[in-house]
Amino acid sequence: MHWRLSQCRRKSRLMFHKERIKQCYLFVRAQVLNRISRVFTDADKLSPRLESIDEIQRILFIRNDRVGDLVLSLPAIAALRDRFPGARITVLASWSNHPLLNGKTPADEYVILDRRMKPSRQKAVICSLRSKRFDLAVDPFTGPDLRPALTAFLSRSKIRLGYSGFGREVFFNLRVSAAPGERHFVDASLDVLKPIGVVAAPREPRMFLSPAESAWGRRRLEKAGWKGQPVVGIHPGAHYWTQRWPEEYYSALIKRLQDIGTPWIVLFGGRGDRTVIEKILRGVRKTPMVYMADDLRRFAAIASVCKVFVCNNSGPLHLAAALGVPTVSFMGPTVKSRWYPVGAHHTVFRRDDLSCIGCNRGYCMLGTHECLRSITPERPWRTCRLLIER
Repeated sequence: MHWRLSQCRRKSRLMFHKERIKQCYLFVRAQVLNRISRVFTDADKLSPRLESIDEIQRILFIRNDRVGDLVLSLPAIAALRDRFPGARITVLASWSNHPLLNGKTPADEYVILDRRMKPSRQKAVICSLRSKRFDLAVDPFTGPDLRPALTAFLSRSKIRLGYSGFGREVFFNLRVSAAPGERHFVDASLDVLKPIGVVAAPREPRMFLSPAESAWGRRRLEKAGWKGQPVVGIHPGAHYWTQRWPEEYYSALIKRLQDIGTPWIVLFGGRGDRTVIEKILRGVRKTPMVYMADDLRRFAAIASVCKVFVCNNSGPLHLAAALGVPTVSFMGPTVKSRWYPVGAHHTVFRRDDLSCIGCNRGYCMLGTHECLRSITPERPWRTCRLLIER
């Protein structure tokens, strides 16, 4: 145990120094970019004419990152549709999140630009964006990543709208003050639209399935032996291991649910969750239905049937919430005010009394993972049982 704590302390010191280096880099980068911008650009020429905003007909909305980020940006895309009902909205998506836009959405089309593409392919996508002659490009990113801001600039849109900070502001000609880090993701995505007249909009993300997709989800359950019982969906994966409730706790929760005898349990996962799911299955007496696939829409089709969805604070949580499914989730290092599920009927288990809670790190500074390990299966099981019986 002493050796493990020593290892964690050394890792924490190393990560602390890396963080300091990163902050220094971001500060220097911002200074350099702003100086270059002042030398080579004329601010008056770059500023958009505010009276031209009502004439916007072609909009680019940049969200080519993770699944949960796009789900939580759906209210902003819907707000753009309400503000510009006659405009054509193009969403710049990634390989992982673009299936969310295949169904009924406020967007008219999507274009995929992924960092895993070859440079030649990325260049071709940028050229295709230029050919669309956008009137407005919206970059809702609040972090330091330069690529979305640079993409907005390279699209040659007349108005390029985004948050200031980290030097990214040099690529915009309509800027919004940097969003506070604790601002909820949905609100930050909506706030960036205020300069173009979006001042209030519904906050709850909504995802809609076609009748054929919904029917497929029920058929898939029936094929596995489902007889119409209440369905409990469980997704144990997350981007960082520090966001994951322990596998043995998921096993204990499944065993307790199986002891009730009523619910039909579906264990979800993608290709990267195979090891986690295998560990969970080793700890249960009766193997539940397992659905492992990276097809987001088919995942959603099955998840939409669930009476309750149990998961970590990750993309599937926000997707289930957007489907209107009650959720039970576990939150550890994540910033609570930024990533809480939106809407009613969501229960979040979190140790708010810990001094390190909300550290927002991909590693545990203390080496204990207490923020999630101290949440035992008893209370989540009781909550799930209440939701099932309701």
